[in-house]
Amino acid sequence: MIYLGKEQVRAEVFQERLRQQMEGRTDKEVFLRGDSGVQYQDLMDVIDMLKGAGVQNIGMVARMPQTR
Repeated sequence: MIYLGKEQVRAEVFQERLRQQMEGRTDKEVFLRGDSGVQYQDLMDVIDMLKGAGVQNIGMVARMPQTR
């Protein structure tokens, strides 16, 4: 499953939805979080989609920033 914010998004439309959100933004940055069940190849696929959507900086977090 891939989430964009709190919304579950199908992998087939994830990159386009994210690209739309990145348009016009100066901070093309995304924080990526996964659970312990994420396989490495799935993570790399998501990172490729992020880059394809125009994301310039990808951060990896163990917890969401507001819970720190």
